[in-house]
Amino acid sequence: MEKRLEQHSKLRRVKKSLVLSVTKRCNLHCLYCKPEKNKTHDRLSFFSTLMDYPKEEFDKILKICHKENIEETLLIGGEPLEYPHILDLLHYLYDKKIKFSFHTNGVSSHWTKVLAFIKDKKQTPNVVLSIEMTEKMQNELRHSPIPFKLIDSLNELGCKIELKITLHKEILKYTTDLKDFLNFWLNKNVSSIRFQPVIPVGSEKKFNKIILDDSCIPIFQELIRFKKDERYKNIIRNSELNLNISMSMLKKEKISQKIISLCDAKKRITFMRTNGDIIDCFGLCGKTDCVNDFDYQCCAFYP
Repeated sequence: MEKRLEQHSKLRRVKKSLVLSVTKRCNLHCLYCKPEKNKTHDRLSFFSTLMDYPKEEFDKILKICHKENIEETLLIGGEPLEYPHILDLLHYLYDKKIKFSFHTNGVSSHWTKVLAFIKDKKQTPNVVLSIEMTEKMQNELRHSPIPFKLIDSLNELGCKIELKITLHKEILKYTTDLKDFLNFWLNKNVSSIRFQPVIPVGSEKKFNKIILDDSCIPIFQELIRFKKDERYKNIIRNSELNLNISMSMLKKEKISQKIISLCDAKKRITFMRTNGDIIDCFGLCGKTDCVNDFDYQCCAFYP
């Protein structure tokens, strides 16, 4: 364990990022964050007093990027492609030489004009695509198709695609299919897949049925097995340590201070809400430290 912690520490990313929620609008009603029309559990946009980031405050993004030595701005929402000023913002970021990327559900009708912008400006932004593991779950939990056309278009433009697959109890049915799943996406030229444990928020009965518990440990054990395999270790973005931590939490085991200290999200990620408020991961999750409050809320950013 000591050797693994030391190796993990050396491999931690040091790139600084600005995660900007440009809008509270979303074209989907996924079970996780917006099961009802006017109710959202997205932590970054939920507490914002504005629906959309003000166009007249674009310069604030530039100031934060300079002040915090930001290397990349990740546009999120809501759904960032539903932001009414998305093209204006992209032109601004391009003109100011600010590298941008997207966290998206991939099914917004506005992708056509954004793809045209990317092609015209010869940009190759990273795209984090949030989808379900199977088309059946995509339809049931997100009420939308998996955006294969967008994936093909992004590949043609040379954009790097990372999938974010939400881990929940329903995936237990497909644990033995993980190898086929990984092979399928390798053939689709996806650069990596991050497996994100579902965050237990809300009280909807349907949602409570899919929350992770200790019966889901085999999912993580199988992912760790593939992480050790030379063919799949690079496509699985989660570190082996990350997956072990998730299992420890399911077992209700205490996470050691030494492991917690490896997480440097507070130092390398700055969040901006839709109303322009600047916060760190502690502010995002409403906690004062990670020692007694280390949970799934942080797992999207933990290495």
